[in-house]
Amino acid sequence: KVTVSEGMAFRGWFNATTQTATKMKEGTPLTEDTKLFAKTTAIEKAEVGTHYLFDLKKQNFYPEDHELLLTQGSFHDGQHGFIFNKGQYLKLVVSPKCYVSLGLCKYSETSNQRIVNAAGDSVSTMSVVKEETPDGALCSFYYENPKSVQDTLIINFTTTTYIHQAEVYNVAAPIKKDGHKYTLAAGDGASLMMLLGQLQDGDSIYLPNGTYDFGESVLNTVSANNIVILGESMDGVIIRNAPDYTAEGISTTATILNTGTGNKFENLTIQNAMDYYTAMTKQSSARAVCLHDKGTKTICHKVKMLSYQDTYYSNNVGALHYFEDCEIHGTVDFICGDGSAYFYNCLLYAEKRKAEGGGSDALTASNATNPDKGYVFDRCTVKSECPLVSLGRSWNNQPRCVYLLTTFDNSAGEFSVKGSGIERWTLAGMNSLPEYFAEYRTLDTEGNVISPNENTITFTYNGTKEMNTIINYEEALTHTYPNFFKGWDPAINYVTFPDDPTGIKG
Repeated sequence: KVTVSEGMAFRGWFNATTQTATKMKEGTPLTEDTKLFAKTTAIEKAEVGTHYLFDLKKQNFYPEDHELLLTQGSFHDGQHGFIFNKGQYLKLVVSPKCYVSLGLCKYSETSNQRIVNAAGDSVSTMSVVKEETPDGALCSFYYENPKSVQDTLIINFTTTTYIHQAEVYNVAAPIKKDGHKYTLAAGDGASLMMLLGQLQDGDSIYLPNGTYDFGESVLNTVSANNIVILGESMDGVIIRNAPDYTAEGISTTATILNTGTGNKFENLTIQNAMDYYTAMTKQSSARAVCLHDKGTKTICHKVKMLSYQDTYYSNNVGALHYFEDCEIHGTVDFICGDGSAYFYNCLLYAEKRKAEGGGSDALTASNATNPDKGYVFDRCTVKSECPLVSLGRSWNNQPRCVYLLTTFDNSAGEFSVKGSGIERWTLAGMNSLPEYFAEYRTLDTEGNVISPNENTITFTYNGTKEMNTIINYEEALTHTYPNFFKGWDPAINYVTFPDDPTGIKG
C-alpha cells in the first residue's frame, strides 16, 4: 500500500536495481530478488508561476506520469528524443499566458507545421529543414489566450518529426523590457527563471514585492556580466526553490548559480527551502545552497539568504566578492568556499542545529587557496538559536578567516563560543590546518569587549599547528577594506574603520 500526500500522484513501481530507474509494467514476472520503489510526484498544474521541462531524450520519460503533456509519439533514442509520425499529435496544457520552447532535431523531415490552440487558431509555426536546422535549436514563442483561460496548444504532425524537449513557463504577464531593463510581474517565478538564462551583459531586472517560486528547480544560472537584480525590498522579494532533500549537495542544489563578472544582487531574499531537518534525520547531510558563486566581483547589498547548510558558497579561486548590510542564516559551514569575500555590517544568524535544539553550528568553512584572502567580517553581528557556535573551521587548502569588531547579540538566544572541541574556532580541520584565523575585539551589544586578550589554541589535522587567534589593532588594519581590495571599490555606504578604538569598553 502506498500513501500518497495531498497534491501528489502515484506514478508506479520502479526498478531500483537498474542503472536508470525504469517503471515496472503491471504483470511483469519477477524471476529474481528485485528492489522496487514507489514513485510519487507533484500533480502538474497550469498555474501562473509554474515551470515544466519535459525532457523527451530521457529513456525513462513516461508521458502517462504528466498531466500537462499529452502525446501519441514515443521514445526513439537519447539523441533524437521522441518520434512523431504523420497524423500523430503533441499537446501541451498551459496557463492563459505562457512562454513555450520546443527543442528541434536536425533529422526531422523538412516541414512548416502549425501550432494551434484548442479552438484551432494558429498560435505559431514550427519550421525544420532536414540536416540544416541546427540540432537542438529552439522554436520559442509567447502565447496569450484571448479569453484569459487555460488552454491546450497542439501540434498535429504532417511529417516524421523528432522533438528533443518541450518547456513551458506559465507566467502572469509578458516580460516588459525597456532598453536593458526588465520588469516582471510581482511573484512571477516562471518569468524570472526563464529570464535569468537569457540575460545579456549589462541587463538589469526589477522585481516588485512577491515570492518568486522556482519549485524544485536548481542551479538557475546567471552567466552574463554586469547584471543587476534589484528587488523592491529585502523582506518583500523572495526568490526560493525547494529541492527534494534526497538531492542534497553543495554543487547540485543552489537556488541561483552565478558565473558572471561584476553582477549585483540588491534588496531581496534568496531562500533554499529544502527540508533540512528531515534530511538530517534520514541521511545526516543537507547541503542546500542559496547562492553558488562561481563568478567574481559579485556585490550583495541588502540581501538575505535563508538556508541551513552551505547557504553561501564562494567557488572561484582568485575571485573577489563584497557584502554590505546583508543577512545570512544557516547551521553548518553556512558561509563556505574559496576566493576573497569581504562582509561589512552583516548579520550572521545561526539557526538551530537540530529541530529539538542542542548541538553546535559553524559559521564559516574557509577553503581559501593562496593568494586568496579568505573571509573578512568587518563590524558584523552574530545571533544564534544554537547554544554553541564556532567562528569557523578549516575546510581545505590554506583557510583564512578574520573577524573585526564583531558584536555578539544574545537576543535570539544565549550562545557560547567555547566547548565540545570549540575554542572560539573548531580545533579539528576537515582536510587541512588553518592558514590564518583571527579575531579583533569582539563586543557585546553594550560595547564591552568580550574576546580574551589571548586565545592560543592548537589545531589538528594530520599534525598540529599552534596559533594565537587574537590580533592587535595594527594587524587588524591590514585586513580592512582599503587593504583587502586593490583596484576595485564596490562599497555602497562603507564607513571607514575606526582609529585605534580606545573608547571601546574593556
